[in-house]
Amino acid sequence: MKGLRRLLLAENGLLSSDQTGLWRQELKGGEGALEAVRRLGAVQIDPVAIVERSHHLTLFNRVRRYRPADLESLYPTKRLFEHFAHARCAMPVEWFGAFREKMAFWKSLHNGDDSALNEAMALAAEQIGQKGPLCSRLIQAETKLHGYWDLNEPRTKATAHALELLWEYGDVVVSSRQNEERWYDLTERWLEPSSFNGSLLDHYIQAMVVIDDGDLGFGWMRRPKAQRSEAIQTLVDSGRLEPLDGFWTTPERAEKARQLEEAKIEPIVTLLPPLDNLLWRRPRLKRLFEFDYTWEIYMPPAKRKFGAYGMPILEGERIIGQIDPKLDRSKSLLTINRIELRAPYSPMRLRRLEKALASFARFHNADLAPVPWP
Repeated sequence: MKGLRRLLLAENGLLSSDQTGLWRQELKGGEGALEAVRRLGAVQIDPVAIVERSHHLTLFNRVRRYRPADLESLYPTKRLFEHFAHARCAMPVEWFGAFREKMAFWKSLHNGDDSALNEAMALAAEQIGQKGPLCSRLIQAETKLHGYWDLNEPRTKATAHALELLWEYGDVVVSSRQNEERWYDLTERWLEPSSFNGSLLDHYIQAMVVIDDGDLGFGWMRRPKAQRSEAIQTLVDSGRLEPLDGFWTTPERAEKARQLEEAKIEPIVTLLPPLDNLLWRRPRLKRLFEFDYTWEIYMPPAKRKFGAYGMPILEGERIIGQIDPKLDRSKSLLTINRIELRAPYSPMRLRRLEKALASFARFHNADLAPVPWP
């Protein structure tokens, strides 16, 4: 398990050892952010902003001097696209063709009986076609529909829901993000020819690094357990996957895992955002890191065991606890509501934690409030 754990960290740019280095030691700025996304395969996009959004924190941990504008700068150059992988993700445009399978599948499920929705989809596509890239607020419509997050009554603007569906079906793309607001363009106008011929499963294997047949999102498509197991066995038989300690990875990565078992690890502290790639598979996290993690943001406050925005603390190759931070933007003040450690205190560990928290505060252009050390 030690080799696999270290492999997962190294392939996520988070392991400093005598064999591997942290990505942030070599990657910088917008081009560094693009290279990080390419190596990761995908970065999950999320709007929650208790501190900076999770996708920016994911890149902050891997790219030196990263700023949120670095990611947004990549969209107009047509080097990133968004679609659902693990969830909604920003991905290298080279993989766009692989996701056409998923787009076509979702489009095949479309119920054409909702005339209001059909009209909204036609209106959105027509206005984008005539005016160029648009965001939802610039496409006028009075009709309300049941959106994905509406419960008892329709609250979503029809064209907003229509845009989401057009994007899911691959008819429009997110052509830019401006202060997190999505702007859409027609795919046929935006997309340039690509020579990349990888499959959805290829992308999944690259992004996940270490896979198992218990993942309901295996290959970024929901498949029954029998199909997942059959697909893995086919890949093993063809030499593209190799079993290792109850998981599977590529032969090249399996060899790297074996080599990393003898590596000397530097205990650098990294604060992981809740949707970091390392945390995507909770059962894998529990087996490899002995850390049972739940992001409690959507729980009622009374049911939370730790805090709304728990961020695991990675030290070297171990997760040693978590923090619950909150940013007061009006006061430029970063507060650590709670810190929990599973490892004993030492002067060196305390200094490493203080350094990581200070860096985290600087990224937010904020002062750090006194930390409530346990």
